[in-house]
Amino acid sequence: MPSHIFTRLGQWDESIETNQRSARAEPDSNAAVHPMDYMVYAYLQQGRERDARRVIDRAIQNSDQFYGGTLGYNFAAMPARYAVERSAWAEAAALRLPVRAAPNVRALTHFARAVGAARQGNTAQASADVDSLAVVKGLLVAANDSYWATVVDAQRLAASAWIALASRDTARALQLARSAADLEETFEKHPVTPGPILPARELEGDLLMSLGRAADALTAYEKTLAREPRRARALWGAARAADRAGNTAAARQRYAELLDVMAKADATREEPAAARRYLASH
Repeated sequence: MPSHIFTRLGQWDESIETNQRSARAEPDSNAAVHPMDYMVYAYLQQGRERDARRVIDRAIQNSDQFYGGTLGYNFAAMPARYAVERSAWAEAAALRLPVRAAPNVRALTHFARAVGAARQGNTAQASADVDSLAVVKGLLVAANDSYWATVVDAQRLAASAWIALASRDTARALQLARSAADLEETFEKHPVTPGPILPARELEGDLLMSLGRAADALTAYEKTLAREPRRARALWGAARAADRAGNTAAARQRYAELLDVMAKADATREEPAAARRYLASH
């Protein structure tokens, strides 16, 4: 599928166009939701929140005929992406849990909820969702599904890092974040998804930034971009981390790339304006 290649290269316009064609080809079929998830992902990289929301709303309207009452991976992924890609942590924490869904599908919602809750300081909810991730991992191991069991374990570790940080256990938070990212980088992306709900290495960068370790955060964001080229959240993180670390050349490079990626962003997005201000003054 050409759109998979475009996604892996960060060619968002091309990804959107090919996935639009795929979705139109079978508008009433179970297959249509797969390109819709890829479309949502690409729109969010470009900061086109309204376009992403329209795709999600269309999927919701057709969910019964798409899934026959059983929630699929891409359908559950879209609202989770919409929350976390925008760093809307309260929205992520409030995501509805799927009732009829495979274990790996339930896991992605638990993960988004856990990270969202922990980043809001709600460690009780975050811990409950992390406990659910451990249960899901056990089910996947029992089913001999080693791929998704590993994915879920990386999600569990990444979310646990934010619980540790909220609990002021900085050393454990750093160790968990690094372990999650190292584990996630041992496997390749599954074709069902355009990418992780949030890359663990990117979350490590966020955590390092919150601790004032900008140079280390820049390293984490750059590692994310090596695996996920032209990913908006990682570009934004890398640009700000480089600026705070005093690395003007890297900050200019990443702000310029971010400005290119988000050239069509909604006017409400702060990143393009911030990038323009930085480039004009440096």
